[in-house]
Amino acid sequence: MEGLAVIGVVLLLLVVGYLGVSAVLRRIPATSLRLPTGPIPDTWDGIVEHNVPLARGLSSDEQERLLRLVQLFLAEKHFEGCAGLTLTEEMKVTIAAGACLLLLHLEGPCYPTLRTVLVYPHGFVPKLARSPGTGQIARPPARLIGESWGDGVVVISWDDTIRGARNPDDGENVVLHEFAHQLDAEDGVSDGAPILPPNALRIWGGVLSEEYERLRQDAEHDRPSARARASRTVRAAAGVLPAGSRASNAVHRPMKPTRLIDVSHTIENGMITYPGLPVPVISDWLSRDASQTRYAPGTTFQIGKIELLANTGTYIDAPFHRYEGGQDVADYPLQAVANLEGIVVRATERAGRALDAGVFRGRDVEGNAVLVHTGWDVHWRTERYGTGHPFLTRAAAEHLVGAGAALVGIDSLNIDDASDGARPAHTLLLGAGIPIVEHLCGLRDLPDAGFRFFAVPVKVRGMGSFPVRAFAALEE
Repeated sequence: MEGLAVIGVVLLLLVVGYLGVSAVLRRIPATSLRLPTGPIPDTWDGIVEHNVPLARGLSSDEQERLLRLVQLFLAEKHFEGCAGLTLTEEMKVTIAAGACLLLLHLEGPCYPTLRTVLVYPHGFVPKLARSPGTGQIARPPARLIGESWGDGVVVISWDDTIRGARNPDDGENVVLHEFAHQLDAEDGVSDGAPILPPNALRIWGGVLSEEYERLRQDAEHDRPSARARASRTVRAAAGVLPAGSRASNAVHRPMKPTRLIDVSHTIENGMITYPGLPVPVISDWLSRDASQTRYAPGTTFQIGKIELLANTGTYIDAPFHRYEGGQDVADYPLQAVANLEGIVVRATERAGRALDAGVFRGRDVEGNAVLVHTGWDVHWRTERYGTGHPFLTRAAAEHLVGAGAALVGIDSLNIDDASDGARPAHTLLLGAGIPIVEHLCGLRDLPDAGFRFFAVPVKVRGMGSFPVRAFAALEE
């Protein structure tokens, strides 16, 4: 009995000591992070651009800091290929960039408790000895795509890393998930809370609870989040939505539409949308006359067919339009293209063709469908429509990305200058996951604000663009 008592006392002391050390760790201020200053390999930009879409919406300073963090990560951490996998620079940089997104605005060391990253080519079976207590050999557990161990090891499936990283909206990103566990466990306790003083920890808990409830309510009522997708996904993976963030400032007001206003062009046979591109060909597959032999007397049907370029009439662009591996129109969730709070930015009294960031200053674009009214739609189906159209500058696109626009539309031939092969507006907006709607019409009939915007494409896989029936629903 005395032996058991001694063991009990020792265990109690160990638990108390463990909790005490954890509490002390929470009070230790983070040390300043010293980033490398050497040259960044030229190939890294392309790897991150292609494999980590969440990084596309970052500012130039944030992108620079991310690549510096990747340099530090690769210098400090050991990578090891498993199951015959030969690791490449692309694999290491992709995983490191995903992991370092979680550190982008944090001070302190770079995953100080992490030593090794094990990379499997695909899902793996954990090598664990499990005793069911019966003496029988345990059945192998199911395949996993990732694990985070308490002894400084992260295990990752490369196939699932690519699959999750290239689609930022599917809620499945194994790198963010496993490295968020590493951040959580830095103080020795896997409790979902960051390392903060007790008073700040209570404030953080309150903010997180409020934001989670707001997110739950938005999801329940199919309301779009106002926060840019990249930032929202990264912070959600880390378990942090700070007070004052765009998500916490978003206001979603219920409305009862009393009037619907169509702001899309009618598609007709032989109609030119963009000079030089094929026109739609609309015809009967089954005419009414031919159908008489198929149905009862007096009963006829028409079944039409259409040969249609995706960029015809009023259409929406998805990231796949610009980026290989990006979302296509079928990937858009309804909340990204429907029932969005909308604003109209008037640009009919412009000095020239180029619409700069100043056009949008003073307007709250965050979380809104931003519709640019240039009046160019009056030239629709004329030769004038195809030349000299108004467009957004790179600075304007950067402003809209930084301000958190949910969608950007324009009643012009192209949101970019058609003579600029770099297409900066498409590149920046679609890179940030912001849908683009071109060839709108009738924006003069909309108020400056106080309406909901809808631009829903047919759910076609493999299309970067597709026509929409765009319309606005006005509030009472």
